[in-house]
Amino acid sequence: MQGASIEIDFRRVLDALADPVVAANRSNTIVYLNRAAEQLLQWPARELVGKSLSTIQPERFRQAHLEGFECFLRTDRGRILGRPVRVPALRRDGTEIDIELTVASLPGGGESGLVVASLRDLSERVELERQLLVTRYLRVTTDAASQLTSLLDMQHVLQTAVETLVSGFDAALARIWLYDRASNTLELQASAGLSTATLTSSRARIDVATYPYKVAEIARTRTPIFKNGLRDDPQFDQEWIAREGIDSVAGVPLLIAGELRGVLIYFARHQLHEEVVEVLRSFTSIVTSSINDAILFVREREARAEAEQAVRIRDEFLSTVSHDLKNPLAALKGRTQMLQRRVRNLPEGEMERFDEGLTSIDHIAGRMTRLINDLVDLARLRIGQPLDLQREPVDLVSLVGRVVREQQQTTERHRIRFTGQVPALWGEWDPTRLERVVANLVNNAIKYSPRGTGIDAMVREEQTGRGREAVLVVRDRGIGIPGADIPHIFDRYRRGSNIGDQIEGTGVGLAAVKQIVEQHGGAIEVTSREDEGTVFTVRLPL
Repeated sequence: MQGASIEIDFRRVLDALADPVVAANRSNTIVYLNRAAEQLLQWPARELVGKSLSTIQPERFRQAHLEGFECFLRTDRGRILGRPVRVPALRRDGTEIDIELTVASLPGGGESGLVVASLRDLSERVELERQLLVTRYLRVTTDAASQLTSLLDMQHVLQTAVETLVSGFDAALARIWLYDRASNTLELQASAGLSTATLTSSRARIDVATYPYKVAEIARTRTPIFKNGLRDDPQFDQEWIAREGIDSVAGVPLLIAGELRGVLIYFARHQLHEEVVEVLRSFTSIVTSSINDAILFVREREARAEAEQAVRIRDEFLSTVSHDLKNPLAALKGRTQMLQRRVRNLPEGEMERFDEGLTSIDHIAGRMTRLINDLVDLARLRIGQPLDLQREPVDLVSLVGRVVREQQQTTERHRIRFTGQVPALWGEWDPTRLERVVANLVNNAIKYSPRGTGIDAMVREEQTGRGREAVLVVRDRGIGIPGADIPHIFDRYRRGSNIGDQIEGTGVGLAAVKQIVEQHGGAIEVTSREDEGTVFTVRLPL
């Protein structure tokens, strides 16, 4: 009776715990799980009790578990006893869930030899970590957009692309083949990661018609592949997959107006989630655009008379690429808002860390959105399409104040002061595009001003010979603009000659600002002196 009393107390204690708990005997057999464990694993206790502990483990981990359990039986020591480890658990329906597992041994008494495992659901944390990973990949994509589109040398474009996939997207191996239409072959041009060989590679030249593996299939079908779990797939070298721990592959045809230019392959040691796939699609679109630009540059150099139609094609493609880049941003914005609600349920220390990450996601997404919109508007201008303004009543004082507050959250290096000389200033404008005007001007002031300097934004009303005007002024005390550069400061892809490589930028922001202002019937002026600062003045008719 004494043993029965101990057993009852043991079960009552575990049932009272909020954390899921599973207990197994020294025969590796589940003898008990509490109600919280039933809910987490979606598996009733009556079906699990009496089964092997490996029942709730994914197949790929079972052998390692059995070996570790046998070692524990021999030595009464286990590698994971008493310390939390992160592992996947298998639910009743075959799906996996990430948990934090803490194992303890309970010797003595009627329950002699029990191994008790405490499980903690990591689903929300895993989701947050995945979104932070996607944020990093989005930042890499943003940087790549400005870097790759400025390159016009084909080999430089290709090598930069594969090295970015390795350093920025955690690729184990990244390669790009270019397609030779005349011979129907793929020629390996760039490789980074586990192999940098190109000409000496066994896959340096691939016959698209006869090569039996995925690279040629992608070229033949013009269809991308994104695959997780490469074990036992005959399309891939299984010895290499096992040795290097490769878990996923992405293969994308590089297409320009439906014409095959090449194939990009990306191998990784982690799984490709849906959000990562979307960012990879965006990155490969940028690579394709840069390849197209390099091709066009060669053609322009060889036949200048053909400089105008090629540019038109490039800008039409840029407009399409910019549209594609918005897809992951829309999903990211929605998930950010959802996760910001969930993060409040985390412990205080974790909540602060993830809240900072989510705030960073929001700022980066806003920055990407502004860049993409600028590129789209510039592309429309180049192909002769005016902006489609969505005019509505807008209070410029309120709009500028809101944008300044948002920009202040992105910098601790500067104090941004806003002055509205009138309480409100209403006009018929496109609010979204005016927000971009203000954000671009203030963001430029932040980028080109030393730490600790102030930035001023002001809105006022003036009566001129042209009638009533709303006036926006943005003033900084930064590096200024050389006098020779001022007449060209609103040209596309132009930056001041005193701007070093350490200050990032694409040279499209001010061109987009000028276009938006002028299509509202307004004008923009700039006055500046080197090392003293810059003043931008925007005038909009009321």
